[in-house]
Amino acid sequence: MAPKKKISSTKQSPQAATISSSPSLKTTAALVTIFLFITALSLAALGVVTLPLPAPAQGKHAGKVPSGVYDWQPKPLKGEWALNERLLKAERLFEGHIHGSESVAVGLEGELVMLDRTNAVYEATPDGAGGYKLQPQPIAQLGAGRPLGFHFDPEGHLVVADSLKGLLRYSYYDSQSKDITLLTTHVSASSPIDPGSQITYANDLAIASDGTIYFTSSTDIVPQLNQHGYYDTYRAWLLSMMQGQPQGRLLRY
Repeated sequence: MAPKKKISSTKQSPQAATISSSPSLKTTAALVTIFLFITALSLAALGVVTLPLPAPAQGKHAGKVPSGVYDWQPKPLKGEWALNERLLKAERLFEGHIHGSESVAVGLEGELVMLDRTNAVYEATPDGAGGYKLQPQPIAQLGAGRPLGFHFDPEGHLVVADSLKGLLRYSYYDSQSKDITLLTTHVSASSPIDPGSQITYANDLAIASDGTIYFTSSTDIVPQLNQHGYYDTYRAWLLSMMQGQPQGRLLRY
């Protein structure tokens, strides 16, 4: 990966095209494709037509399909796989206060850390009664971007997969500096796949016990700033789905 860079959350100004209010040719084509796709699914559900299984993806990111994949059958819903209603008893936390957090990181002292769709960092601390108290204001702002997956590393830094910028690290417990480090924005030049290419849609991550960060890059289409003032991944996801190209990558830092 590229060398580390330190950035300031107050000086971020990445440029991205905004979504036009007037329908473009691509938008029209996407809507027509969606309509035809839904129509085909509806006819298949009614038994009017039969849809074949999709062929295995082809491309530089797609490998050979292992033998036996199409013969695989799901396990019966019994034992530990049996259906249950446990999640119906779950309590919604911070509804109406946190918008668009795609993960929750648990801190060293049991606090919950969330990043909303504007890259604002929120913290909720245990209230002593089995619940959590949300701080009314964000404790930090990580600059322009759209955070998706994030976790704490073994040293207590908050590592963020930012779909606009790449891989970030925030010094969460360093009360003096509160540094935001841009770990990488590109695939390393020595990579056997896509050497030197930009990471345009960092999605989720997992951190091993030795500090190695494994993360995904979902598509070559970057998120765009929408009319509501935040970077939206919906258009990138929709166009990627319409293309049907195997663009997803698993990366390591």
